[in-house]
Parts: sequence; C-alpha cells; structure tokens
Amino acid sequence: MDRAENKELMKKSLSKLVRLGLAVEIDAMKAAMNNPLSCYEWVRKCNPNFDQRLKTSAISFQGGVPVFREEKLNLLLGYGLDPQKLTYMRNIAKDIFKDKGNELQDQLKIKIGRSAYVYMIPDFWGVLEPDAVYIEFSSFTDGINGLSNVTLNSNEVLVARSSAHYPSYIQRVKAIAKIELVRLKNIIVFSTKDSTNEDQSLASKLSSGDYDRDQA
Repeated sequence: MDRAENKELMKKSLSKLVRLGLAVEIDAMKAAMNNPLSCYEWVRKCNPNFDQRLKTSAISFQGGVPVFREEKLNLLLGYGLDPQKLTYMRNIAKDIFKDKGNELQDQLKIKIGRSAYVYMIPDFWGVLEPDAVYIEFSSFTDGINGLSNVTLNSNEVLVARSSAHYPSYIQRVKAIAKIELVRLKNIIVFSTKDSTNEDQSLASKLSSGDYDRDQA
C-alpha cells in the first residue's frame, strides 16, 4: 500500500476486491447449506485433507467411518442423504461452516477475478515477439465472475510474480495464440526477446527473478 502511486485509489480497489471475494464465499456457503449436491462440491473444495487423499489414493477410516469430518460428511452425501434432515450430518456441516467463517475472518485473502497462478517457461522456439506471452488452459473457470474456457489472443494481460513490491514488478504484455505452442497447457510462455535492447528477459523484470519453478 505504501508504494502505491495513488494510495487512496489502491485502498478503494482493495476494499472492493475484499467485499467481492467475501460475497462469493458467503453465497457459496449459503448454496451449500440448502442443496446436498452443492454441499458435496463445496466441502470437497474446502477439504484441507484433499491433497493428502490424492497422494495416498485412500481415505483414512477408524471404527468404520472416515477419520476427518469432511470425509464423513461427503461419504453420507454420496449416499444421497440430506444434512437438513439428519441431525448428525447437520451438526458436522455446522462445524465445518463455522470454521470456514472463522477462517474468512482471520485469514482474509484477496482474490482477483480473471486471474490464475501458472508456471513460467521461456519461449525456446523463439516465436513470440517482445512483451508477448502465450497461455492456454486445459480447463478454466473463474471463481469470481464465472468466466470459462476463454482463448486469449491479442488480449492485454498483467503478469507478476508473488510478491510484487514495486509497480514495475507488474508488467503489461500481450497474450498471443501461436500454432507452434498449442500443445502447451496450464503454463505461461514468456518471450525471450527484449524490445529495449538491454538483453533483459521478461521474467527478470518480475521481482528480478528467473524461471526456476516460479509461478506468475
């Protein structure tokens, strides 16, 4: 905030994003409370044990039921049961919703619509002109405004590396569709050509970094 060129505008913009992000989260929670299918999907996304489940390809059980409450609830939802009609399920759901609400309050995260974190690679093929990038998703749905499956071609986009401490660490570039790169999905390809003749790559302009497994 202190490095913003217009601090008041920055404050208003961040406040707007916070309100929008909270509204989206609260609407999702309301929908999950009233519909078993929405509840199943919401709990799956919020399940803190989901990554571990993917790694082990298994759900931890104890006494014939899953160890973690999110898995318990989703198991029952998978059987077609409704948390609004069963007290046991309703109590589990309430605890999950309560903890999620506390998390939103204590660990407020600002979500930016029409954005994504992707790994960066240089343009080894040399087909991108200076200040150009290529990005394509196998599937993409924006959680803020519902935008999905959009091909970027001749669109201006902002690229940055976390964290961007100075305005210059955020660069405006043009996303270009290239037939030579169509097989590349879920990454962003940066041009290796420099328009300033200073032999400075686009990645180096983002927090003075490189391509070492970094995300933009």
